[in-house]
Amino acid sequence: MSDAPLVRGHLPPPRGVDGTALTHNPASGVTGGIWRVERDGRPLVCKLLTPPRYTGPRDAAVPAWWEASDDPRHWNYWRRELLAYQERLVDAWGEPSLDMAELVDVVERDDGGVELWLEAVDGEPGGSFPTTRTSALAAALGRGQGRLATAASPPQGSPTPVPRFDRPWLSRSFIATYPESKPVDETLIHDDRRWDHPLVRDTLAPLRPRLVQLRDERARFIALLDRLPQTLSHLDLWPHNLIGRPDGRTVLVDWAFAGQAALGEDVGNLVPDSVFDLLVPSSRLPELATAITEAYVGGIADSEWDGDERLALLGMRASAVKYHWLAPLMLGQADREEHFDYGGVGTVDPHVRYAERAAGLEMLCDWADEARTLARSLDLW
Repeated sequence: MSDAPLVRGHLPPPRGVDGTALTHNPASGVTGGIWRVERDGRPLVCKLLTPPRYTGPRDAAVPAWWEASDDPRHWNYWRRELLAYQERLVDAWGEPSLDMAELVDVVERDDGGVELWLEAVDGEPGGSFPTTRTSALAAALGRGQGRLATAASPPQGSPTPVPRFDRPWLSRSFIATYPESKPVDETLIHDDRRWDHPLVRDTLAPLRPRLVQLRDERARFIALLDRLPQTLSHLDLWPHNLIGRPDGRTVLVDWAFAGQAALGEDVGNLVPDSVFDLLVPSSRLPELATAITEAYVGGIADSEWDGDERLALLGMRASAVKYHWLAPLMLGQADREEHFDYGGVGTVDPHVRYAERAAGLEMLCDWADEARTLARSLDLW
């Protein structure tokens, strides 16, 4: 999810090809623009990747706080998505029902940017998936990630096992470094005046002690996730990055963050992020969380992984720490005159947004409680 004012693009498509600019996050320094175009009579998507200190045209005059990096292990390495498509990274999981768009062409530009020309995938958007389809995705992901997972959680103080699948350009420590990129004043979580704002008081305030605890324990949760079995992960798994093909396969798009992460971390992101940007109503959270958890753990059981399945559940629950920044962000934005929807093309009722996000955060607080209990039972807390 993003709380940047995501906008429709203003740049013309590359090469003068007729096309339509697509909604994206201009705050990311690795994305110069995304367009749906016609080329040689075929619909394609062109995505412009931009390196650090890029001087060419950008899609919107928005400061890029997600700065691009030249470090291949950095969570925002600017060439990672190109490499992921060139290798068809999705195939590493060995799951035929999981797919990615075809890479049609690559253009290295004189201004330093790189154009990815991709198949324009048409199908059912992830936000419209019925629970059965989302469960099928979670089960397939469990099988695929189980195949590539390290054997077990190492004892405290021992080195992390070598991943079964790795590339030098896959990200590391995403859950520790990505949240720190958010332009959030985390001291607001201790500001009584902010908690007393009417919008906050009616939605978020009852969760204050639990949200403060999650934030205060974030380093401990991150250290726990680092010790859990690691596997190849997409790391931006949410409805906007899922497209259902008519033949039943699910296409995962936007591979910019892909890397090594704890088993369970991907699906731990999918559930809350479905609600935070108002893509799925919070009334579906209990059903969605239960179905995805059961399907993913079941997929792990069906894979060749021989570890303790409780570790996958622990990874999913402990991933709640990824959102330790969301409460202070909401505290800081309560006074905004307008609250924009995802895409920045309309506004939303702030009471609805805050109520829905509070419901998602309450679930994450429950997950954190469950993670603490489960970690203690496994002598990991």
